[in-house]
Amino acid sequence: MPAKGGKTETIRKRTVWVYVPTEEHREKWETLAEKAGLSLSRWMLSVVEAHVRGAEDETFGARADLWKENVELREANKRLTDERKMSQALIEKLEDEVRRYRAELFLNGPEARRVKQYEKDLIDLLRSGGVWGSNDLLEKLRVKPTDTQGVRAIHLQLENLQAYGLVNATPRGWRWKV
Repeated sequence: MPAKGGKTETIRKRTVWVYVPTEEHREKWETLAEKAGLSLSRWMLSVVEAHVRGAEDETFGARADLWKENVELREANKRLTDERKMSQALIEKLEDEVRRYRAELFLNGPEARRVKQYEKDLIDLLRSGGVWGSNDLLEKLRVKPTDTQGVRAIHLQLENLQAYGLVNATPRGWRWKV
């Protein structure tokens, strides 16, 4: 029999019994311990110690605050991203509407042509120099080729500018007269 205060007595004083809620919990813990390369006892000790160190650490509360702030920032980021997408869609829709209204000036016949509002971007592109093909102009002006009214309005504006002697039609496209 070991002496009083011997090895058996110290082991008994250091022993902690843990009852897990289910056998599945125990199996899960054993699997995690095995993956960590530890016995179940040593793995449990390391998990408890890590938790205790976290509770004793003065920055533990700060970490929890950072975690909460991180979650809130992620939610705000998602909300702002969604708002940006909606805003971009609205801007595109409004730009299409403005192009449509400008196109109506050239499409509604001679009585509407008395006061002409030329597409400023069209004039700026032509004045920048070089020869501009029709497709290049449409792309730069963000007019979809499927927008027949928009395409027709741009074409009528180019024809009017040519009639005033401001642009030349070349085989490669349109060029501003210097």
